Amino acid sequence: MLYWLKSGQVKSRQELAHRLARNESTIYRWLKKYQQGGLTRLLEVKVAPEIKPKIKGKVLEQLQEKLSQPKGFKSYRGIHSWLTQLFGLEIGYLTVHRIVRYQLKSQT
Repeated sequence: MLYWLKSGQVKSRQELAHRLARNESTIYRWLKKYQQGGLTRLLEVKVAPEIKPKIKGKVLEQLQEKLSQPKGFKSYRGIHSWLTQLFGLEIGYLTVHRIVRYQLKSQT
């Protein structure tokens, strides 16, 4: 992109967008980054912040133990209520479902 601009092979963002098969707004963002901090800023790779587990330690152990019991829970809503009441966790229902179903491989 920068080579094409410097050599005069392209004259507009629209032409760059077409050649690079990118949206014109993407080209604008790239050029803005380059303008703000040069090549270093343009090539900067952002890393997503580490996701901290919502249920961990003794709470997770107790949940696994309760899930392994024959009585266990009747629903994911029951698990959510149990976690909220017993441990005071502020955790969303969908998060509970994802952890129990996919991480702990349990279907209540």
